[in-house]
Amino acid sequence: MKESKHLLSLTLLLLLGSLLFSMEIQDKITNYEPNRIVVKFKPEYKAQVQNYHRAGFGLSDLDRALSQIDITGIDSRFHPNPKKFRADLPDLSLIYLIDYKKNVSPYAVAVMLMQYKYLEYAEPAFIDEPLATPDDTKYALSTYLTTMQAPSAWDIFKGENDTIGVVLGHVDTGVKWTHPDLIDNIWNNPGEDADHDGTTVYYNGSAWVWDPGDVNGVDDDHNGYIDDLIGWDFEANSSHGQRNDPTDGGGHGTNTAGIANARTNNATGVASIPWNVKLMPLSMGYGGEVTNGYRGIVYASENGADVINCSWGGIKSWSQANEDVIANAYGRGSIICAAAGNSNFREPLFPAAYPKVVAVGSVSNAGVHIAGTSYGSFVDVSAPSQHLWTTTMSDTLIERTGFTSYVSPIATGLSGLIKSAHHDWSNDQVVNQLIATCDNIDASNPTYLNKIGDGRINAYQALSQVNPLVHQELRLIVFEALQSSDANANNAIERGEEFSLNLKIRNYTHGVSSNNVTFTLSTTDTTITILNDTAIGTVVSDGYSILSNAFQCRVSNYATTHNATFTLNMTADLPVAIDSLQSFSVLINGGGIFIWEGRAEAGYSGRKIRDTLTSHGYSVFYDKVFPASFHGYSAVFLSFGMVSTSGNNVTRFDKVSMVQAVKDYLMEGGRLYIEGNDAVGFDIGFYLPDVGDGLSGAQTLWPLLGISTASDGSSNTINGLAGQPLALTNGLSFTSTAQTKLNSIDKYTPASSGGVAFIESGYGNVAIQNYGSYDQKSFVFSYTLAELNDSASPSTRDSLIVRIMHDFGASGNLMLCTPEVTIEYVSDTVSLSWDAVPNALSYRIESSENPYSGFTLETTVAETSWEAPETYPQKFYRVIAKTSGL
Repeated sequence: MKESKHLLSLTLLLLLGSLLFSMEIQDKITNYEPNRIVVKFKPEYKAQVQNYHRAGFGLSDLDRALSQIDITGIDSRFHPNPKKFRADLPDLSLIYLIDYKKNVSPYAVAVMLMQYKYLEYAEPAFIDEPLATPDDTKYALSTYLTTMQAPSAWDIFKGENDTIGVVLGHVDTGVKWTHPDLIDNIWNNPGEDADHDGTTVYYNGSAWVWDPGDVNGVDDDHNGYIDDLIGWDFEANSSHGQRNDPTDGGGHGTNTAGIANARTNNATGVASIPWNVKLMPLSMGYGGEVTNGYRGIVYASENGADVINCSWGGIKSWSQANEDVIANAYGRGSIICAAAGNSNFREPLFPAAYPKVVAVGSVSNAGVHIAGTSYGSFVDVSAPSQHLWTTTMSDTLIERTGFTSYVSPIATGLSGLIKSAHHDWSNDQVVNQLIATCDNIDASNPTYLNKIGDGRINAYQALSQVNPLVHQELRLIVFEALQSSDANANNAIERGEEFSLNLKIRNYTHGVSSNNVTFTLSTTDTTITILNDTAIGTVVSDGYSILSNAFQCRVSNYATTHNATFTLNMTADLPVAIDSLQSFSVLINGGGIFIWEGRAEAGYSGRKIRDTLTSHGYSVFYDKVFPASFHGYSAVFLSFGMVSTSGNNVTRFDKVSMVQAVKDYLMEGGRLYIEGNDAVGFDIGFYLPDVGDGLSGAQTLWPLLGISTASDGSSNTINGLAGQPLALTNGLSFTSTAQTKLNSIDKYTPASSGGVAFIESGYGNVAIQNYGSYDQKSFVFSYTLAELNDSASPSTRDSLIVRIMHDFGASGNLMLCTPEVTIEYVSDTVSLSWDAVPNALSYRIESSENPYSGFTLETTVAETSWEAPETYPQKFYRVIAKTSGL
């Protein structure tokens, strides 16, 4: 399935992730290009890396690392024109695309190298998708134009004959540019007009063809593209080939182009908002995807596009490189309009949700939100979406209805019309005019107030109103709860500790900012005391602001492990229009047992472990978020699940911080259970070849887990899983499993501190039990515990879980933190000690010859330690804290 050799010397940070996104289905797996990554260098290394070559960047340590993923090519990510460089805008020349052959996830490689001083960031090369809808073959009039009062707007200004030279960049699947209702509006690149006859295409009597006087194989305008007479095709084939013919590969681009800028008043076809401004066609994807959309934005902005349409996007595909592109394009004078999405929920779509992008939602012609389309704080305007007549690949016409792919070009066209009427206006002025002149449709959308933008765009009002104001309000969200600052800086917010919050705030409102926003923190959590509940801050228009160490809080001495929920109330000198109350959670480490599973679905064991331990009286906390630290937990269970052929069911050690958290916990003497077909034996070294000090994830954790070597293993169905005599699994056996994916079952060789716990008949060692030099204990298992089929007692899953806990309790301090907690463990001595329990009245010491047959009272003590008389035999012991309540 994968290579068997570990990349132990590779000096890369690799991260495997599953970023979920979709246009219609939230849980669809995010697309990114295979074997491609994007990196951005810091400005101080620009001179060194500009002379890159196929094998590297001329930086020896970085190049050695890249050589081990077998790079096949390096290229500029966006090919910005060096003559267009501006120091006040993000420098896109520092962003590179790296192709490689090694069988490693692009997302794993993309978060690489952050220990290297050269890089600002790295990430996958995301693929976006056109936001298409099903065909609607009902032919009717384009009534959306009258809804927008377009005829009244045309009485003021039409944009006819392109007198100002406004250009609409159309970044999509391409355009059937020879369509009779588009060809007269197609942009001709004046820089490539080599024969200076004013045109780069012409009609030869039977077809539209390139002007032979301009096709000379020369980059006449020095923009990096040879003979780009009307635009460019960035993905002409599956091998990333390019060409100068941006024709449409799927039809989506031609549909959206006709809405944005079909030729108007030509006695042919359909009308568009701006009569005859120019359309720059750009083809960004092979086979219907949009793989290179942001490079198209760069081309369009550098080549003079006043407005750029993006009827595509991705959920959960935020990219710093792509956000840099948007900022660069806007700074050059290009307005970007983008579809808000068709996912029927509030999660932002990108590029629509980036700063400086006009996010366009969909309403009926009457102004009612279209069911199934996205909504939320990030939406800036809505456009009417019924009876949208437009152009097709077959040179015919078709009606489109409903979804946001087809309303984004309406906003693009109207922005072009405004720009054509006011060619000296800045981007901010045009965007303000577009948004501020919308029809108020609140009465028609009582459940979507402030969630579908400032209203329905109106062409007449956009041309007639003078100095309109966008709604003077703030649309604020808690964009991200960053890692809290804790007093002892161990990344664990513990009982009795003070900590402060760090929050990233996003304001979605164009042109509206405030220097006087009051943030007030509250919580109903009785274990949290907020010492400073108020902060005064600034929010910028359409951008991000950081609240650093803004609130001081303290955790109760009696807190248990839980997610503390906070509410942030945001008020300002302007109304906060939507969700002024925002909730977020912070993990409080109150000890006990921590259980994590990558996903709550079949193939994971977290819930099974939780239910079993809870039934035996243990204090447990279950979560699907991997914490920054496990400090103080009496035991930790990590369920990484099982490998799926499609990869959809896999979670892995996918961050260096995960390895560091486990390493620190084990070196503190922690008790750790890890399961996963592939997580420990192979993947941790393959996907994390360097987690610091030149060591891979495997080199870092294997010695702490009692593992000497491991192999990727192969497919194997359980037929005789046998516990070993010297292990806690002695006498246990399992003969079958409900596990559906049984490929890549890791096999282990124990180190001196480890011992084999389970051997699978005819296969090998699949579980390692370890007692380490830091007093740590661990159990690593290659099968999914929850999926085992119980055999006759004691060979049951519950017995195995309880035995693991008995073993984990053999020594060390016990963290007791609830009114009554049972801690069970096997003792190799008869001297016990534990941490004091708040409000403890007494401690019961119980023992058992066999923990499965019940415990009997040995004694009751008031102290936090106990030593049995020498005559006592070695037994199973447990401590129960009796308290007066918390």
